[in-house]
Amino acid sequence: MNASNNADPAVADALRLLQRSLQRAAGFVLLVAVHNVPAERARFRAMLQTALAPGAAHEVILPPGCIGVLNEILAQVPEPQGPVLVDGFDQCLRSDDPQQLLCFNLNLQRPLFSQRLGRPVVFWLPEYAANLLARHAPDFYAIRSVTVPFPELATGQLERVDQYLWQPTVDANLTAAQRRARIAELHERLADQVPEPSLTERIIRARWQHQLGRHCAALGAWDEALERLDAAREGFLECGVAGEAAVALGDLARLRADRGEVDAALALFEKQLAVSEQAGDLRERGCAIGGIARLRSSRGEKDAAMALYAEQLRVFEQIGDERARAVTLGDIAHLRADRGDTDEALRLHRESRKIYEQIGDGRALAVTLGHIARIMAGRREADAALALQRDKLAIAERLGDARSRAICLGDIGSLLAARGEVDAAMALHEEALAVFRQLGDVRSRAVSTAKIARLRADRGEFDIALALHQEQYRAVAEIGDPDGQAEACWDLAQLHLRRSEPSLAAPLAATSYRLLERTGRLDGLSVVGVLHGQLLWSAGQPDEALAVLTRSREGFRQLQREADAQRVEALINELQAGR
Repeated sequence: MNASNNADPAVADALRLLQRSLQRAAGFVLLVAVHNVPAERARFRAMLQTALAPGAAHEVILPPGCIGVLNEILAQVPEPQGPVLVDGFDQCLRSDDPQQLLCFNLNLQRPLFSQRLGRPVVFWLPEYAANLLARHAPDFYAIRSVTVPFPELATGQLERVDQYLWQPTVDANLTAAQRRARIAELHERLADQVPEPSLTERIIRARWQHQLGRHCAALGAWDEALERLDAAREGFLECGVAGEAAVALGDLARLRADRGEVDAALALFEKQLAVSEQAGDLRERGCAIGGIARLRSSRGEKDAAMALYAEQLRVFEQIGDERARAVTLGDIAHLRADRGDTDEALRLHRESRKIYEQIGDGRALAVTLGHIARIMAGRREADAALALQRDKLAIAERLGDARSRAICLGDIGSLLAARGEVDAAMALHEEALAVFRQLGDVRSRAVSTAKIARLRADRGEFDIALALHQEQYRAVAEIGDPDGQAEACWDLAQLHLRRSEPSLAAPLAATSYRLLERTGRLDGLSVVGVLHGQLLWSAGQPDEALAVLTRSREGFRQLQREADAQRVEALINELQAGR
């Protein structure tokens, strides 16, 4: 077997270089192989062993506390021939013995390596240990013939830019199993404590915390995600890396918002704004303004949100960031659509679409096509909406973007269901659900489950629908998502009404309403309040019912949804007339 027989070309190149260096060496040669993850280093050593020939190389794992590397090698490898692969140097640095003594002995025994070993030696080191060796054992380190840096396989994927968002983030298409493997790897890295870490090493560890937090958030482990993101924020600030601290603050804010902690999220966005302004980072300043605008909008503060989006747009125009400007235009379009101004919303989305086409951003283009399609569907232009969703699906398939493809399948399914093509819609939702399960995307899984449940209910399959809505609730409760729980309770309440079970529907509607009060979602409160108010009236609580219905009416007016407000007004008048 050749060392190049590896799935990753960069790893194959590194292994091939080590293999050839060892095969061509005559006598003692020092080689340094650098990789940060112990488990991966062990795998690479095994691959190298196989590539050289079975039994040709000898493996040495230095014990913790070892300060005599040469003596340990000689003790573990009595055979006089064959290269030696040495790992565990970082374990020695953890001992109570000062690292300078270990490195001093390496400097002192440098000539003895050649005399007593007479064969090539590979030191497998994490990056920080290689830096310590270079600093504290410069004479020994200088005799190396080559340093082979192995690629950080997982880190390379962790740093990929997911273009659904405008922040560097973790890959949205990692499966749940892959994501758990990344989490385990990052836990292992962070457990490997570095004595007297340099500034660079501290920044790297903060980045690992940041990546770990994002992965945990993606799998719904929100408590650990918050802990890790906060550690990253603190680490970046201590290292004076204000720009990365601002990004971590933004991630923290979004996660707090997802948990329904709107006040805490707003405070974090304000901190992100302050840190980015202090650092002179205009882009992160724009991101913070956008985060504040979205939360203000969710509370019904539409005018304030619009003013903030206008400010954000000016920031991105100032720095010439066309992609970020397109994202902001899309956010303004959503706000316009909420106000019923679909013509302006379409104009803004189409302007965003042109930008994405010009810069070649396929993922963002696909998302924008979906936004346009939803407006067209709302206008009852189903054929146009379906054509746009199919264009979006083609882009997702061309990009190999599993998550975007699954979202699109669900959107097409909803359009087909509206046209009465229930079997085709059900099949698409089931396919999307399977993808979300594989990705470990709990929220999207709950959304797909709810869509399938509603179709089952429309067929009169109420027992199946009930089980699915209960599964939907368990999924969002698992991650502590109050908006998702509120929607699941709302779905369950409506289903019980269809089953003529108002006594079961009433407490679910009340729970949904309380959850939305907690998150401050004015749109949800206004919609759920209409059902909650009517159920309160039926239960003989007219004063409470009128208070809830009045709140819904005023909420719709604040959201500038006058037609909905008038329908609630008519309901209030009808109920009062019948008292």
